[in-house]
Amino acid sequence: MKEILKFSISDLFKSLREHGLDPDHTLLWGYYFVDRDPDKLMELARKLSRDGYHLSSLAREPDGEHYRLYLEKIEIHSPRSLDERNQELQRIADDLRVMSYDGSDVGPLPEDEVEES
Repeated sequence: MKEILKFSISDLFKSLREHGLDPDHTLLWGYYFVDRDPDKLMELARKLSRDGYHLSSLAREPDGEHYRLYLEKIEIHSPRSLDERNQELQRIADDLRVMSYDGSDVGPLPEDEVEES
């Protein structure tokens, strides 16, 4: 199991501010999962879609044996809430026997979402 360390989350938030993204406002957060079975990943995507996550992609990895699911959600996080989210997603992946919750990324809102927020 890949463990996400709190100090790396603090570093992420510092880096966001240094690069002009304000984590105190709504951003586009992405979450990665890996497994050999794409059906298992789609089951996870359906489950999380009920909580507002959107399927961005499901693609075969270059090794040809694994698939990577990428889900997105527009939300605000603090270092604490992101740590809690990572723990929650790890638990859900474990419950569904998904091989790996592979962490998160973040970026600005898409232009069409900025006007609606």
